[in-house]
Amino acid sequence: MTEETVYTCKFGGSSLADGARVAKVAELIRSDPRRRYVVVSAPGRKDPGDHKVTDLLYAAYENKRLGLEFREAYDRAERPLEHIAKHLDWVAGGKGNIDVAFDKILLDNEKIVHEQDVSADFVASRGEYLMARLLAMYLDWPFVDAKDIVRFTSQGKFDAELTQQIASAELKKYPRAVIPGFYGVRPEGDIKTFSRGGSDLTGAIVARATISTVYENWTDVPGLMSADPRIVPEARAIEAVTYRELRELSYMGASVFHEEAVIPAKIAGTTIHIRNTHDPEGKGTRVMHESHRGHHPVVVGIAGLKGFSTIQVRKTLMNEEIGFARRLLTVLADEGISVEHMPGGIDALSVIVPTPMIYDREVEIETEIENICRVDDVQIDHGLALIATVGHGMWHTPGVAARLTGALAKASINIQMINQGSSELNIIVGVAEGDYEEAIRAIHREFFP
Repeated sequence: MTEETVYTCKFGGSSLADGARVAKVAELIRSDPRRRYVVVSAPGRKDPGDHKVTDLLYAAYENKRLGLEFREAYDRAERPLEHIAKHLDWVAGGKGNIDVAFDKILLDNEKIVHEQDVSADFVASRGEYLMARLLAMYLDWPFVDAKDIVRFTSQGKFDAELTQQIASAELKKYPRAVIPGFYGVRPEGDIKTFSRGGSDLTGAIVARATISTVYENWTDVPGLMSADPRIVPEARAIEAVTYRELRELSYMGASVFHEEAVIPAKIAGTTIHIRNTHDPEGKGTRVMHESHRGHHPVVVGIAGLKGFSTIQVRKTLMNEEIGFARRLLTVLADEGISVEHMPGGIDALSVIVPTPMIYDREVEIETEIENICRVDDVQIDHGLALIATVGHGMWHTPGVAARLTGALAKASINIQMINQGSSELNIIVGVAEGDYEEAIRAIHREFFP
């Protein structure tokens, strides 16, 4: 295997939602012999009113756990896979080979799910498992189970280096293979899933292990967009970004690619190419190292999230008290609260945190801060949205922050918080959740006229 000949491809659920789409995916794979390792998600929604297979599997598990009727949800999860199998068998000549073999897989897994005490992660992972088995049959390629190459610790943390060793050794045995995304295994042998979107990470793991030159991430959009097109209809596809730009945008809500999946690709020097299965000739978005990028636009994209709160702490002469910030952060860490940003002044400090982490615990948290930090006042406010404006071009361009704040002022939007990182890769502003959409539109108009 050489760098010049190996591509890893990941296909998302929207690209695998029915038999016709899966057949199209198979054509794409066969059209380029460099596409030798394929990672798949579970089938997604065929129509807007449908449920995803993974959601139905979760529902079936939860109903069974509670002693409720679960057969209907499980049947609904099986149905798209069975329809895909029948369609592919028809495309392949209607011999029944795919359908018969697939029925056996369904029955085997149905017995496991129904009769054994299995975890929610195991049940949820079966959508990817079955989709990969089915595509492998249709392509007549080897199937490699993700549990044989992806490792987690006993605590459920992804073990990147052990995975790299095992995956590299295992995949060397196969000139090509189909692998299910989304899950791996703990040392004890039980299945552990990544967070939603984790099939992107599986794809990056496989790309690193196989020394792939390119990791193609196939989805249903033209590429990474300059903003969420549901908010900004005129948003445009970004042709090229760096690993760091993509990670910043993904973390702040650009959902086309999982932010953690950037890391294995960056380590291996693999180019990520986000592509559209509905427009395979389109340019998509290429993701690469800064040194390979060429010209850096001032801003490449804007992304944001709602659902943050501000913990405002005030204490006279706070600036003269050594270790104050450490004590405050220790309180939050002990309460299991992660910190997004921490802007401050001489006698005041604000901590931006995800609202779900503190909701219904405000009094307890305020009391703990008062007791440990001996402050004058603590106030918690909800309803904050964070918006990241991202681009390496900020580094060499004066006045970017002035343009951004000016655009928001022109739209009569109050900035509650602003933070520019020392790398000058992004500027993050906090606005009221009610101003979120208009703020993104205002910033987009300024930098993408």
